[in-house]
Amino acid sequence: MTVRESRKALSTLLAEAGGHGVYRRAVKVAIVVGTVLTLINQYDLIAQGRIDLAKALLTYMVPFCVSTYSAITALGQKQDGRPQ
Repeated sequence: MTVRESRKALSTLLAEAGGHGVYRRAVKVAIVVGTVLTLINQYDLIAQGRIDLAKALLTYMVPFCVSTYSAITALGQKQDGRPQ
């Protein structure tokens, strides 16, 4: 597979993921998991009425990215006919 073919396949897979509710589900996961992790990691700052916004945003981005990657990988395997 050439680089051009790989990019086209990835682009198609990302577009199709939107139709399968991947991003909507990833946002839900990020809200739940990100909130729990933020409370665990920054409870002392939150209790003082402060928060490290950069760390909090990253804390929400990680579960979003992991959830999206997992779902897109599963969709790709399903399309290729490989077991999940």
